Amino acid sequence: LGTALNALYNVGYINWIAKAKTKKVLVINAASLALSVIFAPALVNLYGITGAAFSWLIINFIGFVVSLDWLKIKEYPI
Repeated sequence: LGTALNALYNVGYINWIAKAKTKKVLVINAASLALSVIFAPALVNLYGITGAAFSWLIINFIGFVVSLDWLKIKEYPI
């Protein structure tokens, strides 16, 4: 599930690169690194391999949600 979210999150990531929004790329990469350093060791100590998988899921879910800004739904008058 984490890998599927990562694949979907890459759509937004590539969109940022194409539109030269490199600050967003830097912010999400820094946040992912920080979350990895915080969550991975703690969850691995508590739950083993399942904790590592959950850490991967958390990081990719957050990246996926943040990267959804490329989906802009426009309202059209009827």
